[in-house]
Amino acid sequence: MTSSLQEEKKSVVRQYDATSSVEALELKRSGRKERYAPTEKISVIEVPNFPAMGKIAAFRFVEWVQKNSGGVVSLPTGKTPDH
Repeated sequence: MTSSLQEEKKSVVRQYDATSSVEALELKRSGRKERYAPTEKISVIEVPNFPAMGKIAAFRFVEWVQKNSGGVVSLPTGKTPDH
């Protein structure tokens, strides 16, 4: 790969806004902490049931799209490609 092509690829990397008022609101509603250190290493949002989880995921997706217009999204189909 030529250096000019490498330079061009580096300039294409985008920075996205990953902040979420949806997640902050749901965390507040749950009455729980985002993580309980030192045992938990990742953030968790506890929801009462799976329909609520789907609704939160949908709102979060819409929020991300609104904040990152022109962003790239890949949605898995659940099917493994043959090729």
